[in-house]
Amino acid sequence: MSVRPVEKKPITRNRSDPRPLPAPTSRKRIKPLFILLPYVIPTGTMVSLGIGVQRVLSHHIHSEKADNARVDVANANQDLKDARREVRADWQEEWLAFKRTNDMAIAENERRFIELRSKAIDVDLTSRAAYTGRIDACERRNNDIRDRVNNYKDEGVAEWQIFKKAIGRDIDDLNMSCQNIMIASK
Repeated sequence: MSVRPVEKKPITRNRSDPRPLPAPTSRKRIKPLFILLPYVIPTGTMVSLGIGVQRVLSHHIHSEKADNARVDVANANQDLKDARREVRADWQEEWLAFKRTNDMAIAENERRFIELRSKAIDVDLTSRAAYTGRIDACERRNNDIRDRVNNYKDEGVAEWQIFKKAIGRDIDDLNMSCQNIMIASK
């Protein structure tokens, strides 16, 4: 098989076209690179600098946002600490008032126990043992209430409300029990 050379057809134009025909050449002509360099280098530099500036500016904006967020978080934490401190102070005031009230009730119960014991001396031996046992039981409950109040730790608002109700109920029950102790004299 033989390869035939490709014949080149001459370039022809319409006769009414006034432009001259190009000179026949065997290779394509490439524009020298140094002619394009004055246009390519500044354009590439501007594009790369623009991207770099954009990156720097966006980094700066993001770092400002992060700094603002840090400041906001610090302010929120400080506000939370202040609110907790205020709540704690309010709770302490309420706690002290509650403790004073209960200490007075416990002291009143102790005076009542002393009075009941002095009345039980005038009773016969069998009744005296029964009365003394009931007075001792009331005194133990009174001491238990005092210990629970003195050892209470802050466990939140809901637990505090439950504790106050329980202590109030226990003191009321104790007062009823103490009033039910009637010592019959001889």
